Amino acid sequence: PAPTPAPTTTTPVTCGSNAKLVSGSCACNNNRYGDGTTCTKCPSGQTSKAGSNSALSSCQPAFAIVKATLSFAVPKSEIDTDAGRTGVRNAIASTSDEVSADDVTITAITEVTTT
Repeated sequence: PAPTPAPTTTTPVTCGSNAKLVSGSCACNNNRYGDGTTCTKCPSGQTSKAGSNSALSSCQPAFAIVKATLSFAVPKSEIDTDAGRTGVRNAIASTSDEVSADDVTITAITEVTTT
């Protein structure tokens, strides 16, 4: 009889923090380029589509740079810490495929008190 083939094992794919698993491979998020394990942010003023390859040439000048002002209310305890501000940047970035949290800058925090 023919010998029994050895069982095959597959190593799970682990993507970097700035990538996601797409069809069994890691793909960098938008505005980043790399191999999916290591994803580098495009230079200022440049952008790339999600899944861009490892070449810096994946980054292209943005069509337009838009500066927007957003106002919203959050409890003071949620914005008073670095982790809180990171959470706010992530929440804003999650609303668009073209914006990453690194692109969001909090320029002012105004405390409003009501009586």
